[in-house]
Amino acid sequence: MSQKKVDAYKAEKAKRKETVESNKKKQKIRSLGAKIAGLVIAAGIVIALVITGINTYKSYQNSKPAYDVSEFAVQDYTGMLKSTEAEQATEPAQTEAETTKAE
Repeated sequence: MSQKKVDAYKAEKAKRKETVESNKKKQKIRSLGAKIAGLVIAAGIVIALVITGINTYKSYQNSKPAYDVSEFAVQDYTGMLKSTEAEQATEPAQTEAETTKAE
């Protein structure tokens, strides 16, 4: 071996411990960054699924008919209510016409 190669090998051997440590640190940083990125992506997917579920539930709730308390009572079960209302609406008009003729 030439003297240059021997000196280069000794210098590399002297710095080998520092180089290995710095490579391990870089690898840990890369691994941690990959884990954080994976968690962010997973959280984004979970949030998107939750929002989709909430919107689906809200649209389902909005598609259901809204019942008032008055709609639960059977107001016109036999159709009699409509006919009596119609008669009452026409009777006062006839009565007023008849009273004006009578006078």
